[in-house]
This record gives sequence, C-alpha cells and structure tokens, in this order.
Amino acid sequence: MKMPPMYHLDDYESCLFSTDKFSIFCVVHAIIKPDNSSSVYNQVIEFSSDTKKHFAHDLLYIGHCLKKCEKDLEKLSEGEMEDLYVEPFPWRLNRKWYETRNVYENTSLYRKLYDRKLNQCSNLWLRQNYNLSLQSTIEFCSTNQEITNQKYDYWHYIFLAVTLCITVIITSATYFDAKLNKSKSLEHYKLNLNKKLTNLQQYLLCFSIVRNWYRLTSQPNTEISRDLRCLNAFRYIT
Repeated sequence: MKMPPMYHLDDYESCLFSTDKFSIFCVVHAIIKPDNSSSVYNQVIEFSSDTKKHFAHDLLYIGHCLKKCEKDLEKLSEGEMEDLYVEPFPWRLNRKWYETRNVYENTSLYRKLYDRKLNQCSNLWLRQNYNLSLQSTIEFCSTNQEITNQKYDYWHYIFLAVTLCITVIITSATYFDAKLNKSKSLEHYKLNLNKKLTNLQQYLLCFSIVRNWYRLTSQPNTEISRDLRCLNAFRYIT
C-alpha cells in the first residue's frame, strides 16, 4: 500500500516552453483531509508520527500545468467539479500548516484567479489514485509571459525617482564640465577649477563622468590622495 508522494509535479518544461501562447505552472501547498476510515490515511499518520525520522507526509507539494488541469476538468460535469473542491479545515492538533504571506510576486493575484481550480485538480489526482481529499493554496506560479497587470508600490516609485535624480545630476555635471572646456582638450578634466567656481558648481563637478574617470585612473601624488583613492573609485561607480 503506497502513500501519496510528498512531491507530485507536472512536466515544467513542456508546460511553459512548448507553446508561444500564455501558459502558467503553479505549485500548491496541500494538506490531506483526515479520513480515519482510509487505510492509506492511517498509514500516512502513523508514518508521520515519528517526527525524528520522517517528514509529515500529509503535507504535499503539487505542481500543476494550468492548461493540463483545465483539460482534465473539462471532462467532468459541473456537479463533479464542485464536489472536488474542499474548503479549508484545521490541521491535526491545530498546528499551523502554512504561512499565507505573499512571499512570491503576484501570489495574491494567482490565488484569486486559480486557487479554486487548482484545488479541484489536486483533489482529482488524489481521489483517483488514493481515494483521499485535500485542501490547498498556491505557493507560487511561473509563466512564459509577463503579467501585464503588475501593481507598483511606493518602493518602485522611490527607486525610479532616485534613479532619475542621479541620472539628471550626472548628465548635468558632465554637460557643465564640457561647457567649461573652452580649449576642447582632455587636459581640462585634469585641472582643479575650484578657485574659479562657486561652491554649488564645485559640488556639481564632483559628478562629472569624464573628470571622475581621470581622477580614478590618475596616479596619486600625495599620501592623502593615495589613502583616499578608494573613495574616488566608489564615487565613480555609484
């Protein structure tokens, strides 16, 4: 008498990369519904009770190709499909069996769209092979195309704003430095122009790409400049 495998996955490669059309592969975290009349379930619980040697075999990870799942469900009547769905129930000993945080991107969206359907497909597989039922929730999904309705939070906007500010400052500094180069010579970028500029202009030139490149590659001529050379490298890179 075999127990259900802890991991049961459809073919990932053929699901996502055998078609140009949108395809999605989801892994669900599932727990077998208690059924003391089932010899298979009793075997699972007995085996799992030795926690020092064995994992909890009533916790399953099932990977579904959504298209295959939908094809399997198409063969069933509406009544049979509804009968497959299992509502959430407490795990044995009321232990917490799954953390519902959205650890992966778009998890809440995938659960809203596919949680019920994948629960039905998981139960179809488990009932056909082991005459047991389960509850499940999506852990993560992978697609062969980008999700177009991705939502941006304030961290995205902060990143974009900071990136834009840095780009504007660097571009302005490099352009201003080039405007000061009346001789059109590369030697200009090696000169110290601080005495001719205001404090604001001096600060701006600190971000000139060409000037920083020469500072980075030039040989230090004082002990302090040698000690602080790493700061020039860091400033140029950032």
